[in-house]
Amino acid sequence: MTTDGSGAATAEPEAADRGSPLDAVARERVLAYLLEQASDAEVMAIGPDGLFVPLPESLPLGTDHRVLAGHVSALEIVPPSDMVPVIEAWRRAQEHGVASTDITLIDEPDAETRLHFVDVTEVHGVMIGVLVGAQRRDAGTVTRLYQPRRAATRKDSQAIFLEVDAAFSHILGWQPDEVVGRRSIEFVHPDDHERAFGHWMELLARPGSQSRVRLRHRHRDGSWVWMEVTNQNRLHDPEHRDVAAEMLNIADEMEAQEALAASESLLRALTEALPLGILQFGADRTIQYRNERITKLLGAPRATTVDQQLAGVLPLDRPTVIEAVTATLGGKDCDLEVRLRQARRFHLRLRPVRDATGAITGGVLSVNDVTEDARLRDELRQRATYDALTQSLNRAAILDELEGALQSARASGSGTAVVFFDVDHFKEINDQLGHGAGDQLLVAVARRLRSAARTDDLVGRLGGDEFLVVSRHVPSADVAIAVAERLADALGEPLSLGGTEMTPKASIGVAWSATEVDADVLVDRADVAMYESKRQRLGRPVLAD
Repeated sequence: MTTDGSGAATAEPEAADRGSPLDAVARERVLAYLLEQASDAEVMAIGPDGLFVPLPESLPLGTDHRVLAGHVSALEIVPPSDMVPVIEAWRRAQEHGVASTDITLIDEPDAETRLHFVDVTEVHGVMIGVLVGAQRRDAGTVTRLYQPRRAATRKDSQAIFLEVDAAFSHILGWQPDEVVGRRSIEFVHPDDHERAFGHWMELLARPGSQSRVRLRHRHRDGSWVWMEVTNQNRLHDPEHRDVAAEMLNIADEMEAQEALAASESLLRALTEALPLGILQFGADRTIQYRNERITKLLGAPRATTVDQQLAGVLPLDRPTVIEAVTATLGGKDCDLEVRLRQARRFHLRLRPVRDATGAITGGVLSVNDVTEDARLRDELRQRATYDALTQSLNRAAILDELEGALQSARASGSGTAVVFFDVDHFKEINDQLGHGAGDQLLVAVARRLRSAARTDDLVGRLGGDEFLVVSRHVPSADVAIAVAERLADALGEPLSLGGTEMTPKASIGVAWSATEVDADVLVDRADVAMYESKRQRLGRPVLAD
């Protein structure tokens, strides 16, 4: 706002953008001035989240004004190079009530256009955007050429694409007939497969739920595009029977995150929009900048140093954090995972900040809540190592442990034994009492073997009704047999399955070696001995030749 000789306020938007915050009446005057001076301007209504909303009927437009529609936000009509100026202008408008910035339109790159934001929430309930300088068009609703950032897809329970929209083709280059019928994982970067699988399994476990994951997707030209995928599980909804996914192109955001450590100005402009806690500290460890997110994650809103900001870290992890800050000020990049008192887990990334001469002037800390990622990672590790039914080691894991035991035995000169169990009459129990009873039997067998095994022994399920116990540091075949006898005794205690009393039995083969031998050979020997035990029908261990 400026004043004439009498002190009365005028409504020039450029002056208003540079001055103090304006009251509601002054902002109304600015908007009226803009609409009067630019009678053919394109007008848009914007909600508090920066997204376009319907234009309120209370807004008086001229006959030549045009309504900009068909877009999600103003960021869709400008190239990536102009997104930061638009964001900065939006932020100034929220603080001062009025803001302006020069922009380039995607479909009119040579036009001299300017975008004005005016906050008239008190009167009209929205922020108004006024685009001035665009090519004159007929009055009414205008939709500009733009690069879509959001795509919609549908998938089945196997993550096979059922449908993709036109925006998907614009963003990733694939035509619908090249995508429909293929698994979504085929388009995901190999390094992101683990996160994608974990996210999908978690989603399927919660009907009706909605969750979000960030993954790199393959463009048809071979490049990779970061997409934020919001999946909604509608598989149990009789009207849909699918998983609806909204895919947001976040390539620009990811590039901005990578540039944060090198550009303080970009850091200050974008950090409030990032899902990370960001903190910049000086060489004396005092806080120079932090966004709101970091205090929401770590607390300590009154902290003045980076150490105080991280005071909520559990005592066990705190020395590591303090050492990492010191190392960062010494020029080292540090990445670590810590725990807070609220049982949350956070990934901390610290990077040194240097001036033009290369001298370290401080550091930057980013904080990301990885509690869910860590939980999913732990679950994936659990699934990859343990048998889901019996909680014993699975086949791959127990054979890996056997290989490790044999290698250790070679170095120490001690012996190693394996005890092979094949549960007797398992098929008959399944057929007569049901698969539930069969599962109960397998669980009981595994539990009894673990209970009777020695401290260093390991129990694994090879599959079906077969179990393998790996015993380290066994000095002789006699000791191996004694270990197997104790396991057999524990296994043979009476058991109730669905109200039916029974005594579990197994055919048991034992193989022992104090010389160099392959894991497969030792297991095969125990397998042969197990069949001899089955032939004898005594349910007692048989030692391999």
